[in-house]
Amino acid sequence: MLRDDYLNEHTETLQAEDDSATALDAWLDLCRLNHECRIETQQDKEGQTKEVAKWEIRRPYPGWLVPIPVGYGAISDLFAPGEVANARDPGVSFQFVESLYSIGEWVSPHRLRSPDALLWFVSNDLERGVYRLTNDYALTHAHND
Repeated sequence: MLRDDYLNEHTETLQAEDDSATALDAWLDLCRLNHECRIETQQDKEGQTKEVAKWEIRRPYPGWLVPIPVGYGAISDLFAPGEVANARDPGVSFQFVESLYSIGEWVSPHRLRSPDALLWFVSNDLERGVYRLTNDYALTHAHND
């Protein structure tokens, strides 16, 4: 399921800590498992105090989050049909694009409240050259899981 909401929220969280943080920083942070070391003071059997390192996985959100391709973004102008040599179909307009990524969450179907949450739909912005898919899972399930 699409979790743009997590990506946007995490971007704001990182920017509150560091003004130079970007959506890419948030995306990279959510796409990996982050381990943090916590030092604890413990006493052994003889009563000696010692410091012990405890490694924990830091996860800002529940669930299994993954990077997910959601469409394409234009990196060139839109060319008229036949204007670009060796295009797959010379009868169709052509535009150079690159992949757009977001954050997705693996969700077991038994956790869905509505079958509509499984549906993806087109959300293009042709003026900006954005060819994108989205779904409404976050609108119906956000922070209520």
